[in-house]
Amino acid sequence: MPNAASVTLINRLLAARLFDDAWTYYAATRPGSDRRQSRDPAFRSAVEARSAFDWTAANSIGVSTAILPDATNGLFDFTVSMGNGGTLLQQLQMLPPATMFSKGIVSGSNSLCAPGPIGLYAAKPVAKSGGWNYRIHLRLAAGSRTIRVPANCPVQMLALVARSSGDIDGVSGQINRILIRPVHAPARTAS
Repeated sequence: MPNAASVTLINRLLAARLFDDAWTYYAATRPGSDRRQSRDPAFRSAVEARSAFDWTAANSIGVSTAILPDATNGLFDFTVSMGNGGTLLQQLQMLPPATMFSKGIVSGSNSLCAPGPIGLYAAKPVAKSGGWNYRIHLRLAAGSRTIRVPANCPVQMLALVARSSGDIDGVSGQINRILIRPVHAPARTAS
């Protein structure tokens, strides 16, 4: 499992846009990692130091998030107060150009049904600030969908994004699973 020094090296390689080198080093420190799909879909990994290739939770004014790892039933917990929003959770991807299967399992949430305040499933262009070509936003109502990763998109950021809500209770919930993998690839249950 990567320690803080390994994570720092991985993130520096990513900042230098040495994506393949960063992935090679990450995969060496995380045996079983597969660049063709999202990692740790069930939030089982209890890592202290997280690289951009790991799930990272974002907290800001009005946004409270936590990854609660567990060997069998990990989850991502979030609360967004009224009038706030932004990225809640993200993971850097190097998915191949393909049609991808995506699945999210949500529990204990309010306001997650379409057109609720959670971002939409779609691979769409964003500005290249930070060096990422595409951001994949998720609308995580229970169920699965497909998304298309284009050939000119070697690096992507998978992000759960909350739009600002006018609901006085805000938005809160727990996500038990987020998985993206090629449509014709078998599902892996490990991290």
